[in-house]
Amino acid sequence: RRWSLLTQSRLGHGPVPLAPAARSHASLVAAPPDSLLLYGGAHCTPGCTCYGDAWVYAGGGWRRVSTPSSPTHRYRQGVVRDPSGGAFYLFGGESYKPYMYHNAIDRLIVPSLKPQPGAEPALTAFSAAGEAAAPEGWAAVGGGG
Repeated sequence: RRWSLLTQSRLGHGPVPLAPAARSHASLVAAPPDSLLLYGGAHCTPGCTCYGDAWVYAGGGWRRVSTPSSPTHRYRQGVVRDPSGGAFYLFGGESYKPYMYHNAIDRLIVPSLKPQPGAEPALTAFSAAGEAAAPEGWAAVGGGG
């Protein structure tokens, strides 16, 4: 077994047309059969820029998920995916400007990542906050801080 580089790193932050900016404390969630959803995170050198963007990695490339509104930008949040319906749930985290902790639950539906009829639900998980999802439901435990 060995690691394989799928994308190149990009240092810095700000609007990026082809890939998400470099960040830490983001959530990366599997969306079977072969996609990933990236949400939030922060770039903290110097100062701190928090992200509230969502990106999908599929087919060897990134694309930004456009939504009419989005939750407050944050890092150290948790994101899980409901394997039966395909929705992503965001919980917790903290933001820098304004500095605050979050405890609301937000839902994101990405039509291109909805499960195919008859697809076997799979376990999906989680981020730094400690969440897990299973066919029976999901749980969020703890959080960053």
